[in-house]
Amino acid sequence: MKILLLFVITSIFWGSCKKTTSENQILSNKNLACNNPFNPTLEKEILKLLNIKEIRQKESRNKKIEKICTVVVMPDFNNKEECIVIVKLSLKIDLSKLTGYTFIGNDLVACYLLSDSCGFSMINKNNLTKFKDSIPGYPDVLKSYQDMIYDAPSCTYKIVKNDSLKLIDSVFLDD
Repeated sequence: MKILLLFVITSIFWGSCKKTTSENQILSNKNLACNNPFNPTLEKEILKLLNIKEIRQKESRNKKIEKICTVVVMPDFNNKEECIVIVKLSLKIDLSKLTGYTFIGNDLVACYLLSDSCGFSMINKNNLTKFKDSIPGYPDVLKSYQDMIYDAPSCTYKIVKNDSLKLIDSVFLDD
């Protein structure tokens, strides 16, 4: 029921969007912003992982619990003509490959588009914020956690069509 409600709200705002860069139009994740960079299919998968993040943060006493949702779009290693999307939780941002970032509600989503031929149907990179000096509210995202063994929830999808994904792998997620 929540997914249906989210879809209806997304459809209303998606259809009524006007092209503007005004920051006053950024809304909470229940009232999606007109400049949302994700197509609805990818956004649905990101929201699933963000929900897991919230649950893990409530249950964990570890202060180094993942803070960021990372979205990587790249060619498939096994078939360079196909593209994959990896959605995972992480602790930090790799600035050397970062395309940009955005927020869904108060949650930071870092995006890495590692191929010009992949991802244009999943992410509108013009709607991502380019990293400058820091990200408000996330002072530790550039910190290195080299001594930490870290296993994060992640999902890997194959881009089947411009508007559909096929799950090909998930790690540390209960179905």
